[in-house]
Amino acid sequence: MKIPKFDFWILIYKGEKIIGYTHTYQEADMVCQQN
Repeated sequence: MKIPKFDFWILIYKGEKIIGYTHTYQEADMVCQQN
């Protein structure tokens, strides 16, 4: 998984597909740990 950061949005990718977005790395980490 890669989590690029754009301005104040963090996009969450699974492969090439965007599966979510968040404002904080803590939320992104939680999503990554579920996958």
